[in-house]
Amino acid sequence: MFGALTALLVLIALGLAVAVVALWLRLRQATQREALQALAARRGWGLSITGQRLGRPSVLRLSPRAGHTWLVTVRGEPVDGLQLRQPPQSTEFTAEEPQWADGLLVIAPLLQDSAALSRLDSPEGQALLARMLGDDMVGYAAVLRHYPGAEPITVLASADPAHRIDRGDIGKMFATWAAQAPQSDAMAVMILGSDGFRLRLRTGIARADRMEAYIDLALDLVRIL
Repeated sequence: MFGALTALLVLIALGLAVAVVALWLRLRQATQREALQALAARRGWGLSITGQRLGRPSVLRLSPRAGHTWLVTVRGEPVDGLQLRQPPQSTEFTAEEPQWADGLLVIAPLLQDSAALSRLDSPEGQALLARMLGDDMVGYAAVLRHYPGAEPITVLASADPAHRIDRGDIGKMFATWAAQAPQSDAMAVMILGSDGFRLRLRTGIARADRMEAYIDLALDLVRIL
């Protein structure tokens, strides 16, 4: 009997612990949502959040109500409920302008894998691109070349980008972002092509202050390109 009572007490304690964690997560997510709503109102942006249903990742979207057209999409960030297993997360800023008619330009924080960078069409190079950009960009391995420089950035392009970008200015922007961003957010990757501009993270941003800093980085890059 004593053993059964102990087991019951353990189950009650576990149930209370789960309930406390669920309540804490709900309060935390409600606070994050309110902070994002306040950010959107202050900056004149529109915000929409679609909750996770039937195993599909939730989606957060931010865009300006007027002026320059761009869109931020965050996928896989839990919005409500206790999520014990999160889907893959990503954050991406997209804009139709600027564009680069010469092909494709990719800028990322400095990478040390010189062997993979020198042969992007090799299995090692393709694996590097998949980690940096996602599986959808591996097909560009055959046209991209590494353009090394003194700045703390990695530049991959299908044509010499010297006439298109100021590596010094972009290097400073990436360094400033990396210095203030959590390690999981530091790997921001800029993609410029004939279809427009993208700034991609392999994590989902949920905090309003991080979102504002991320969008400001993207808008600064758009401004100088």
